[in-house]
Amino acid sequence: MKIVVHANKLASKEKLTKQVVDETKRTVEERLERTLKRFESEIEMVEIHLEDETLASQKFDGLAKAQVHRRFGDMISVTCRGDSVAELIANATTTLQHAMERKLDKKRN
Repeated sequence: MKIVVHANKLASKEKLTKQVVDETKRTVEERLERTLKRFESEIEMVEIHLEDETLASQKFDGLAKAQVHRRFGDMISVTCRGDSVAELIANATTTLQHAMERKLDKKRN
């Protein structure tokens, strides 16, 4: 299972350094690997985009768009929000997990 994380649009808002953005990407990758491990045989690739929609303001308004490219079957896309980078990561991984569970439950029934 390949995981691709795009977090470039976080850097300018929170004044994150490249090192912090890279650490954020690693955190997302590790969390997705743990959360989606049981679906590994179903997943070809996970691609996730993390961004702050309100770069001009002082408030963080995070948006995550994620796609699961399955080995066999439809692609799964989810979108979620968060008020901090940590909340955004948590919401994205949970939302992807629930989407995979729903898809596999439908497949079994």
